[in-house]
Amino acid sequence: MKWWEGPSWLRLPEEDWPSVEPAASKEEVNRERRRGVVTSLLGEGQGEAWYLIYFSKYREILRLIAWMLRFANNACRGRPNRIVGELLVDEVVAAEKVLVFEDEEGILRVRTKITEWENMENFKYPVLLPSNYQLVTLLIQQYHLRLLHAGLHTVLPELRENFWILKGRRTVRKVLSKCVRCKRHEQQGIQVAPGTFPEDRVRDASVFEVAGIDLAGPLFLKERKKCWIIMFTRAVYRAVHLELMTCLSTKGFLLGLRRFIAHRGCLKVIYSDNGTNFVGADNLFKTIAWAAIEADASVWRIQ
Repeated sequence: MKWWEGPSWLRLPEEDWPSVEPAASKEEVNRERRRGVVTSLLGEGQGEAWYLIYFSKYREILRLIAWMLRFANNACRGRPNRIVGELLVDEVVAAEKVLVFEDEEGILRVRTKITEWENMENFKYPVLLPSNYQLVTLLIQQYHLRLLHAGLHTVLPELRENFWILKGRRTVRKVLSKCVRCKRHEQQGIQVAPGTFPEDRVRDASVFEVAGIDLAGPLFLKERKKCWIIMFTRAVYRAVHLELMTCLSTKGFLLGLRRFIAHRGCLKVIYSDNGTNFVGADNLFKTIAWAAIEADASVWRIQ
């Protein structure tokens, strides 16, 4: 029998084929089965304190612990000796010591070089705090708000009067960078590309050939009368001409414009806002018969 011919019972009718199912060896199956690598890691981390779940500000957590300590102390005292009213400073200080991390020997503090100086114990031996703890973040936020959103160089020295935070500069900078109000005030405004000057601002012209006109005032004269200033500003050169007018009417403005032309010469282009006196003067100029004026000027040889 050759391998490509198969078993001999294949030549027989289908009814004569063997009906016994071949038994599979479990060892053989397990040997051929693909094996997957499963890795299980069991991590033990510091659980989140219960007060961090209910409160998001350091001041609220501190007052909560202080009230709990007062309740525990009052429970051990008689009714006449119980403390009532608002929290005392000593109670807040005691609550702050409870929030600080303790080991078997007590509170961890940093030994400084000024231990011989007569000052507060927290200043000579600041409490050691970790940098990656939520309560420390809330403490930094509390100091930041108390100092009216001060910067790193103000908040960090204020903290170090009582606490020594590991990697303090980096930790404080990280917390302050997340302050929404500080970030909003530090952002720069949108920078707009400067535009080009129009032709009337750069072309060669006489001193007051192109000018802008506006009013300032009112001013009060010695006779207790009001007056206003007409400002003629040169568009190309740094030149200003001032005229006085005693009323805001169109006639008063035209008198001031006439005095200006007598001093500085004629204007070709005038820029102004939509003041009623300016609009009234423009409407009067539109009613002038310029064609007749040009005809008479050519006869009298006036340019």
